[in-house]
Amino acid sequence: MTRNKIALLFFLLLGTYSLCAQTITGTVTGAAEEKLSNVNITVRNAETPQLISEFSISGNDGSFSITLRSKFENIILEATKMGFETRSFQLKSADIGDRYHLDIVLTEQAIVMEEVVISQRPKIEVAGDTVNYRASAFLDGSERKVEDLLKKIPGIQIDDQGYIKYKGRNVEKVLLDGDDLFDQNYTTGTQNMAVGIIDEVQAIEKFVENPLLAGIEDSDKVALNLKLKDGKTALSGEGIVGYGVEDRYYADINGLAVSKSNKNFSVVNYNNVGENKSPYNYFSFFPSPEESKNQPMLAPKLIPEIVSASAVGESRATINDNWYGGINNLYKISKSLNARVMLAYYDDKLSFIKSDRSDYIFDDGQQLTTTQEETVVKLPRQYDGNVKLTWNASKVSQLEITSKWNAESIRTMADLFTNDQNSLDSRLQSVRFFTKQDLLYTQKLSKTHSFQLQGIFSHVRSDQDLRLRPGLDLDTGNIIGGTSNRQQSVFHKNYLELGGTLLGVRKTDKYHIKAGTKYWQNKLRSDLYEAGDLLSSGYRNDLDYDLVETSAEAVYNFKFGKFTLKPMLQIKNYSWNRKEPLRAIDSRESEWLAAPSLLVSYKLDPLTRLYATYSYDMTPPRENNLYSGFVLSSSRTLVSNMPSTPFSKTTNATLGYELNDIYNQFVINASLNYFRQQNNFYANSTVTQNLTTVSYFFLPESNDTYTASASVEKYIPSIRSTIKLNGNFVSYRYINVVNGSDLRNNRSDIAYVDLFGKTALDIPLNFENTLRVQNSTSSSDNYDGDFTNTTIINSFKTLVKYNDNWFGVLIADYFLPSTQNIGEYYFLDAMLRYRIPGKGWEFNLTAKNITNNKYFKEVLVSDFYRSASSQNLNRAYILLTAGFQF
Repeated sequence: MTRNKIALLFFLLLGTYSLCAQTITGTVTGAAEEKLSNVNITVRNAETPQLISEFSISGNDGSFSITLRSKFENIILEATKMGFETRSFQLKSADIGDRYHLDIVLTEQAIVMEEVVISQRPKIEVAGDTVNYRASAFLDGSERKVEDLLKKIPGIQIDDQGYIKYKGRNVEKVLLDGDDLFDQNYTTGTQNMAVGIIDEVQAIEKFVENPLLAGIEDSDKVALNLKLKDGKTALSGEGIVGYGVEDRYYADINGLAVSKSNKNFSVVNYNNVGENKSPYNYFSFFPSPEESKNQPMLAPKLIPEIVSASAVGESRATINDNWYGGINNLYKISKSLNARVMLAYYDDKLSFIKSDRSDYIFDDGQQLTTTQEETVVKLPRQYDGNVKLTWNASKVSQLEITSKWNAESIRTMADLFTNDQNSLDSRLQSVRFFTKQDLLYTQKLSKTHSFQLQGIFSHVRSDQDLRLRPGLDLDTGNIIGGTSNRQQSVFHKNYLELGGTLLGVRKTDKYHIKAGTKYWQNKLRSDLYEAGDLLSSGYRNDLDYDLVETSAEAVYNFKFGKFTLKPMLQIKNYSWNRKEPLRAIDSRESEWLAAPSLLVSYKLDPLTRLYATYSYDMTPPRENNLYSGFVLSSSRTLVSNMPSTPFSKTTNATLGYELNDIYNQFVINASLNYFRQQNNFYANSTVTQNLTTVSYFFLPESNDTYTASASVEKYIPSIRSTIKLNGNFVSYRYINVVNGSDLRNNRSDIAYVDLFGKTALDIPLNFENTLRVQNSTSSSDNYDGDFTNTTIINSFKTLVKYNDNWFGVLIADYFLPSTQNIGEYYFLDAMLRYRIPGKGWEFNLTAKNITNNKYFKEVLVSDFYRSASSQNLNRAYILLTAGFQF
């Protein structure tokens, strides 16, 4: 409790500057004393007049009010309106006091045709819930794609997969001139679209996609809108081809076509240099936003795909042969009917060589070491399609019909050498077909009320076939020459959802009431063979699991001055039927429950707020914890469950602080979070030289997670530099059983600090540096000691801009995977770019991994082992590309 009070006091101290704010009010009129609306009122620090500190717009009656949240000795207040002369006033802070009144008279501007002077637009403009960023103000010449621009905009963070956050919140959509061309697979646009066609980036908070819900829906969504430059209304794009040493190839062709009735972005690219410009990730299997959204409808894979992840980043570790093509088309058939078609094709050949050494220490003092070397080739292929029809039947009604289908196949071939003595051949074939049909009808009942009806149906079939030769004797855990194992599984899932929502607004308060039902039908069949013989029922599964959720939900968002109070209550009933004919199980159960949540927010001023959230929920067990028979999930892992149906109970609480000063490019986010999950399935693991057997069992115990995070981003105008500091600490408390031990109480702590700095001086030479220090520690109450590892990563960039046509980058990366002396790594990359003035041609010479590091070692720790792994890297190469923009 004391810690929470200290943290709260800290956040309050950060916001106290707002208590000293000064306010300037006044009225803007013309020479004839007419009231002038939409006059831009800006305030600047006299010492840095190039930066806008505060911004306001006069109302219909000409009045304005602007609050000074920063303390300056002298300020410049400026009033501008097209067609009128600009008026500037220099004021002293001491003369302003708490409130200051200033009436402004603007005179019409005399236009001299011989000379036209156009003042530059502000770098950042704020209009309500939308922040406009002028693209050219954030470009330094190093950018090629839209994503390169977005990384440099204050408040925007982009992860290694290309997914975007704004002010710490996930971006739902990236629009193109207001149109949703990409849905949630927006990386198709941001990672492939040329940056030169973008005029402005708009960050939209409280984003409402459906126009019939504007002003009614209580939205906390965030979207970005890319505004095109004037004239980019016909056809634009770029083509790039490249060749490098050791037969490296690169090709990228993309085009944007825009007309009054049609908008199309298409892309085709191929490369074998380790890049992936698609929304699909088969290297580390990081889920896309669309896949995360559809997760409740997808069937789980009983046999996990082989995952490859490396601290050096995917581009350094990916050895590929990648094809990707996508078509995104929005066609306005009539004034009331629009059609969006998205088609994509992905094909790749991923390969890597990896070795692992794991050192186990068990509670009884016994120790065990296992080793494995694997040479893996993975062949993923995916076809993806999405069609959406939007029919505005009238000004107050809209019907949206969306049809999605997806076909995926992955072939994985692995040659294994285990424990310095066993050579194994592993082959995994995974095939999945998924289709989803979504119908959404919206009726605007009045200016303050709307009603929605939605129906969703989806079907997925997931087939997997794992073959291992020579195979395991599953009774003894030994590898037997001349035998083989084969694991087959087929998982079907059907999903149906029907529901209705009433949305309303009352003055400044918003609310919704929702009721509906969801139905899941799960069917799992799995068989395990040894030496061609089907094994007994203990190694087979025949599960039918039907689940029905009926729920009602009410949410009301109260606003009391600076306070926001948002309570929510869900009443749910779950009914399910679980059958396992192989074990003569047929059980039916039903349960009612209540799930409340609460958000409390207090605005210290327009830029800062304190907030707290609380939620409680109960969920039924997942289908992958309800089968009983063993499944061979890898070349050395056998998994089963001891099914149980008590609900999992989750409690989540957060305390946070936000400061978002867009004009001064100063952002602070800090939060504390507690998450508890009660009633869990825990792992009982038995580890031997060649086989790990894991049986999940239920206990009414809790797993607890404590998280503290903070981030600060500040632009320093005097040196035109940006500094970002991020820190995160996660402590996870959990239970397990290992090799016949008693219940083990374990703790895993992960902490990291990131420090980023860059300069943007108006000179040919600038710098950028990113430093990360991370520590991981795992321990168990049953073991006197812990497993710990500290990693240090630093990336230093030197940017050289000789003029607008010549640009170069030199990147020096340093990796220390472990402070326990397993080695350190230095990487050097370089890029030189030349643009032919006024011709659209561009040439790039790129050198990667100049130091030619061939392997990278890193350390992973858990509560009962320490593992050192090594993986091969993308070898050194030089690539020359030629590109043309049209």
